[in-house]
Amino acid sequence: MAPRANAQFSSILTEDFEGCAVGTLPICSWNETGTGSRWTTTSNLCVITGLYSLSVGSDANFCEYNIDFGSSDRIAYYQFSTAGFHLLDITFDWRCLGQTGVDYGKVVYSNDGVSWTDVSLVQYQGSVGSLTEANLSIPSALDDDPSAFIGFEWIDDASAGGFPGFVIDNINIMAEQMVPPDPATPVSSVPLGCDSVELSWGGLPPSPSNVVWYWQDTVCGTDTNIIGGFDTNFTVYATGTYYIRAYNTESGLWSVNCDSITVTVDGPPPVADAGIGGSECDLNYIFSATPSVGTGQWSLVTGPGTAIFNDTVSPNDTVTVSSYGTYIFMWSEVNGSCTDNDSVIVSFFQQPIANAGSGGNVCDQVFTLVALASVGTGIWTQVSGPVATTFSPSGSPISVASVTAYGTYVYQWSENNGICSDFATVTVTYSVLPVADAGIGGIECDLDFTLNANPSITGGYWSQLTGPGTSTFADSMSATSTVVVSQQGTYTYRWTEGSGVCLDFADITVIYSLLNTANAGPDTSVSLGNSVILDGQGGFVYTWLPDDSSLNNINIPDPVASPVVSTTYYMTITDANNCTDVDTVVVEVLVDYNFIVSNIMTPNGDGFNDIWYIDNIEFYPECDVAIYNRYGNQLYTAMPYKNDWDGKYNGNDLPDGTYYYVLKCPGTSDIFKGGITIFRRK
Repeated sequence: MAPRANAQFSSILTEDFEGCAVGTLPICSWNETGTGSRWTTTSNLCVITGLYSLSVGSDANFCEYNIDFGSSDRIAYYQFSTAGFHLLDITFDWRCLGQTGVDYGKVVYSNDGVSWTDVSLVQYQGSVGSLTEANLSIPSALDDDPSAFIGFEWIDDASAGGFPGFVIDNINIMAEQMVPPDPATPVSSVPLGCDSVELSWGGLPPSPSNVVWYWQDTVCGTDTNIIGGFDTNFTVYATGTYYIRAYNTESGLWSVNCDSITVTVDGPPPVADAGIGGSECDLNYIFSATPSVGTGQWSLVTGPGTAIFNDTVSPNDTVTVSSYGTYIFMWSEVNGSCTDNDSVIVSFFQQPIANAGSGGNVCDQVFTLVALASVGTGIWTQVSGPVATTFSPSGSPISVASVTAYGTYVYQWSENNGICSDFATVTVTYSVLPVADAGIGGIECDLDFTLNANPSITGGYWSQLTGPGTSTFADSMSATSTVVVSQQGTYTYRWTEGSGVCLDFADITVIYSLLNTANAGPDTSVSLGNSVILDGQGGFVYTWLPDDSSLNNINIPDPVASPVVSTTYYMTITDANNCTDVDTVVVEVLVDYNFIVSNIMTPNGDGFNDIWYIDNIEFYPECDVAIYNRYGNQLYTAMPYKNDWDGKYNGNDLPDGTYYYVLKCPGTSDIFKGGITIFRRK
């Protein structure tokens, strides 16, 4: 059996018999007790004669013989002291000759040398070759005993077997001192941090061992709750003297003395808290460190640019960096030799400045938005409008906004750069393109004109483009407004519909012409059967009414009027602009029998004066006409006279000469008389 684990062993008894004499016991302080065969030692190569029951020797050459003559229980023993020791173990070499179950050896112990007890139940027998090593733990009855006995007993039954023998050699009894030795002085103290020191043992207890060194804090005590065992280091957090002491876990005894070390510990340590960091939309940032003890200072760890601190020792310092990006700043605190630091990450982003560009009006349902991008990313969204808008693409500053319903929409361009954002809006009005129809112009013969535009989907308004004077509209927003000008001439008017870029217009021309007043002349009279020349004035084109035979030409300013009854004549004048005016003249027909009687006839068939002609007679059909010769004989009579007498009487030509006519008309007592000369020339 191996020595017990964790014990710190030392030898308290060894015996190898090398210096012992040869003979019977007592030899080398070994004694004997018991009856039966005797003990002996020999080095004569097993050629001993006589009665021997046990041999103790120094090597394998020792041997023993025993002649069976009876029972034997003889013991070879040794007295020694175990005072201050415990945990005894014994090792030895052995060899045995004897009948199995009859002859054997045992190891025994005693506190008084009288009463013996088996160390174990092991029986050593049957090994006749080389020596065999044995190891046994000795019971604790021999612990801390100043007079202890260890022995080897031989049991022999002479009635069985033959020549038994038992040889032992190289005896070693080991034990552990019950009071552990004082520990070694700690040889070093290693600072773990500014607030602690790690104490190290000056040496280590044997390992494995049941002796443990325990740190005793600031007194040389017996506290097993402080660090011990195989944990060699002890961390302390205050200045002072610290002790170490040995403890035997088997005996429960402490070393007599402690050893110690004195250390100095700084503190308390600062606990750096740099705050939480964050993001900024400019190049400045205000720190928010929480100071603890000692002094602190800010510094730049990493970043794309440089940093300027306003007050590096202020926990709420303001830092200004040279360029945008992500920076790491460190807040370091010092208290004596104690330091601590903590870092924060700050991201500096350039503040975007959103510019949505200009909105406007469009005459369809598609509008191109043009924002001015700054930094970061942007997106178009709709703020308001009749229906949803489709942006293509929505993330581009130049995006096509399409709608399905006309109206006014508000769009927002939002830009984001990290946590920084900005937005701007534009208004876009989608309108239907109107189709303006100003109607038709015309010629106006006065200074006012009624316009006649045809509105489309939206309203409109009138305006004057050109003209020699000003125009006043009764209602410029009315498609059928009346307009009055300040002077005659040619004017151009525009009818405009829509607004913004969704405009359409159409123009018309109106000619204002003030015609001279028609003047048909003063009223007049004419004798029945006579004519009068009318005198019209003021026009460019003339038209007279009534259109009958009483006027020789109705389209001239001065026609010859030959009315048979009093007649009112209407004269219409027309200027170059087709403006008209009308005036009248009354021609009164006087029934004054204003006859003009031809007084000569030349009825010779030459077509000239072949007929007797009474001018205006046709206007008086009720008059009676008669022709007489110089004798008073009636040659011709007619009523009415149709200017058809050809100078004949009863179909025969009257001779040349003078004849007489008589006209009698009802309603008058006047008798018209005269002569007619017939002269036929060839």
